[in-house]
Amino acid sequence: MSSRVITWIRGLLVIGAFWLIGDMAVAAPPPPPPLFVLEIAKQVVPTQTAESFDRYAAILADDLTVTTDGKEVARSKHDWLVDERRRIGRVDRQVIGHSEGYRSILVVDRYDDQSDLPPGPLYHDHYLTRAVQYELGDDQLVHAIRIVQSGMIFFNGCKHLPTSAWRKDGCD
Repeated sequence: MSSRVITWIRGLLVIGAFWLIGDMAVAAPPPPPPLFVLEIAKQVVPTQTAESFDRYAAILADDLTVTTDGKEVARSKHDWLVDERRRIGRVDRQVIGHSEGYRSILVVDRYDDQSDLPPGPLYHDHYLTRAVQYELGDDQLVHAIRIVQSGMIFFNGCKHLPTSAWRKDGCD
């Protein structure tokens, strides 16, 4: 083979290598969310307790707005914290999953708020399936919480199950 042919083949191999590398870069997953999003997720994903409540309050902006099914339920951090503090220890909640984005966190859970019931052994089983979106601002605080909720049926991809029968192991 002549040196010209060898040079031409090497050139094609180099171009092919750059083409493959370029394709791999396009197919690469996006970078992870900023660290502050991951830190905020550590506060909003678990159910709030008396011990975690102050840390939760610290990540909320003063101009926080909270909506449930499109209806505004709190117009400020103070209003929301009054409601949330009353729920401590009176909520049965199981997180189904969560997703962390660049400026938001989405939590899907099954939720039963028993804070309006009188204390005692009264049984109340009124679970809701919820998606809760936390919108984060440039100041790295939560400025909006949007709650969308539905009835007791959660579709796990295989069949409909009452949320009380929801299992972590998924389909049979």
